[in-house]
Amino acid sequence: MSAEPSATATARSFDKLSQFLGARVTLQPDYSTEIIIPATDHLLDETGRHGDLALMCAIDVATGMASSMSKETTTATLTSDLSVDMIAPPAPGPLRTTGRVVNVGKRIIMNQAIVTDSTSATVAFATAGYAPIGEAKFNGAAHSLLGETQDLAAPEYAQTSIAEYYSTAPSLEVPDAIASIELNEMTANPFGFLHGAVGAHLFLSGARRHGIVRPNTFTVRYLRPVTQGPADVLVEDRFENGDVLGMRLSLIDRGTDKIASIAHVAGRTS
Repeated sequence: MSAEPSATATARSFDKLSQFLGARVTLQPDYSTEIIIPATDHLLDETGRHGDLALMCAIDVATGMASSMSKETTTATLTSDLSVDMIAPPAPGPLRTTGRVVNVGKRIIMNQAIVTDSTSATVAFATAGYAPIGEAKFNGAAHSLLGETQDLAAPEYAQTSIAEYYSTAPSLEVPDAIASIELNEMTANPFGFLHGAVGAHLFLSGARRHGIVRPNTFTVRYLRPVTQGPADVLVEDRFENGDVLGMRLSLIDRGTDKIASIAHVAGRTS
């Protein structure tokens, strides 16, 4: 993968994850970004609903595109932090997410996202910070996409379940890991780094495996990209109060042995 894709290529470079999810992406006239993820069989969990990966991808893609393509932005961006409040599990059916820029700073572009389910009920809302990188100009590419819907469905990916492509089973090579995933073309973003949404999914999968049945809040700070992988999640601390459990987690790039991101997850144990 190219480390520095052109503005036009990046504007249209919806990676394998978005294609696997079959996302429909629309850049609205007000520069907000709408993402719709259909409820196709290969994406659903045992309850017939979208799981954490679809939710995190919807938020990350919607806010990431909004930050890169707004009329006030001139460069590509990378996720710096993400904070999500999960209100309720989504009803069966498609997920709709709208991301929009709320503030453009010199170092961080702040965005918000609202996720609704097939009943139009809000199931999650989030804030996300993005760091501008490089000098690639996006205004021309953004204007050419205004009002346009990109249908990213790739039927060939629908032959494999989400549990197989995005398995987070902990690696036997890292005894303390509670979740692990390879860095490959299905888990990397267009820059070749572990996709921010996949990292978020990895944290949440580990938290669920380690005792949180229903996550309520999730916050992650992306410190550096996972450049080699695999990525492993470790528990740094636990906080318990009745049936509420909180965790402080770290994500390690096994290839470099460096901490790539840190997260807090809190939720119910029953």
